[in-house]
Amino acid sequence: MKSGKLFLTIFSLAICQYLYSQAETSSITIVNELGEPLAGASVECLQCSYSTFSSDRGIVDLPLALSESELLLIRYLGFKDKTIRIGEAVQAGIVQLLSTSELINEVIVIGRADNYLEDLPYEVESIDRKEMSLLQTQSTGDMLGSNANVFVQKSQMGGGSPVLRGFEANKILLVLDGVRMNNAIYRSGHLQNSITIDQFALERAEVIYGPGSLMYGSDALGGVVHFRSRMPSFSSDDKMKSSLGYNFNWSSANSGLRGNVNLELANAKLASYTSISGSSFSDLRAGSKRHKDYPDFGKRPFYVDQTTNEVTENPEVNKQIYTGYNQIDILQKLRLKLSEEFDVTANFQYTTSSDIPRYDELTLVEDDGSPVYSYWNYGPQKRILTSLQASFDGQSGLVDRGNVILSYQNIGEDRISKLFTSEKETNNLEEVRIWSFSLDAQKAIGQSERHFIQYGLELNWNDVISGAFNRNTVTGEQTYDLLSRYPSGGSKYNSYGLFAVWNSKLANDKVLLNGGVRYSSFQLDVIYDRNDPFSWPEH
Repeated sequence: MKSGKLFLTIFSLAICQYLYSQAETSSITIVNELGEPLAGASVECLQCSYSTFSSDRGIVDLPLALSESELLLIRYLGFKDKTIRIGEAVQAGIVQLLSTSELINEVIVIGRADNYLEDLPYEVESIDRKEMSLLQTQSTGDMLGSNANVFVQKSQMGGGSPVLRGFEANKILLVLDGVRMNNAIYRSGHLQNSITIDQFALERAEVIYGPGSLMYGSDALGGVVHFRSRMPSFSSDDKMKSSLGYNFNWSSANSGLRGNVNLELANAKLASYTSISGSSFSDLRAGSKRHKDYPDFGKRPFYVDQTTNEVTENPEVNKQIYTGYNQIDILQKLRLKLSEEFDVTANFQYTTSSDIPRYDELTLVEDDGSPVYSYWNYGPQKRILTSLQASFDGQSGLVDRGNVILSYQNIGEDRISKLFTSEKETNNLEEVRIWSFSLDAQKAIGQSERHFIQYGLELNWNDVISGAFNRNTVTGEQTYDLLSRYPSGGSKYNSYGLFAVWNSKLANDKVLLNGGVRYSSFQLDVIYDRNDPFSWPEH
């Protein structure tokens, strides 16, 4: 008897649902905060037996037989449930759901033009601040290797050259807050510049796989790693609010101590973010467990005492003598809201380190077993970045969303080494000054954002100052009989790029067409000094 009643109930509900489906309907559209349709949202009438799901365009057809006073419960995974009267929903035509706080960071923009992730035709991996804090890696290079599908090459502890799809160095573009880090002295060999970025101050890192040459230029052939430092947020009122944060960690493998203190200040019109980080790493200690076929792999049986220049037995063979270094990172951002659609951000960053030993060179030996080098160091890696960014997000004749960035960078990279059998210390000194200007804009074609065009330009001016000398470690005398790595009279490398990209979403946004055009121009001016230790031709 009970099973019979249950059958009749189910049958009645099915009949009601069928009658509702055959009745005249009115439509509403379920969307997210960005106005994008939510397919498969659950819609249930709380006071009747009607329920359904939104279509792949987010559309829900509501039978006119339903009373306007009845309540609808709308649910979608990752979004807050919403209850709304049918009459109100039909009148508005669009019902917007809000992301839950746990998933709000999933709505992010990627790359130089701040595209939404679903608008990009290539694979992207985003590493957010939460993931970084969980791993607590010692450098940004280590962070990339731990989080993303990136191989990171390291010749020393103070290194980290990312490799994407088999490409590295000057075939991968590093971008920091919309400013390209690649410059005139980025070579084809390993580059360690990622460690000059403070991961404590990062909001996230975007690893963009695939060729990005259309929008970024030829140095993005293998992909792009776009670092975004913390952007201060405005508060809801005019009262200045503050937030103090800190982070400290210690690692046993190298007695590494890292710490960060940051302060954020904000009101409705002005926001500031300050971050200061320090790192100190002693010599790295390798693990003592080794494969039986390679019992001596990685051991450091001796080293050269850099004070006496004598070969010294290492009592702790697992300790990699001369791998430690120190680093200081400072970041300051000021953000001013000029209107609801327009704000300006001033960005200052400074990084410096101690000498960073290149450990792979220190382990080289001659045929007789004697060391090749007494020491081989990268000199203090210094980086200064200042930029002024204006951002627009609104509606105008030619631009719906856009960024303009004017920046200056000053980068210092030195090489200091001495052969074990020589009294001469070689010094190669490089300084690069980089001025750049970039403009990126996006404009929707028509009333929807399913078809839009992106366009922009980028101008870069590189001024390279290169010098070299030998220093006698006994007498202290300096001689300039050493050829510099780059033209000693100075060199200038300029690049100019202009691009436009068309994007179209087809087949219910399941197909994305992307095509564009780019024009690039390069200019190189070099001056060689006649006094260089080089046999110049007479004619």
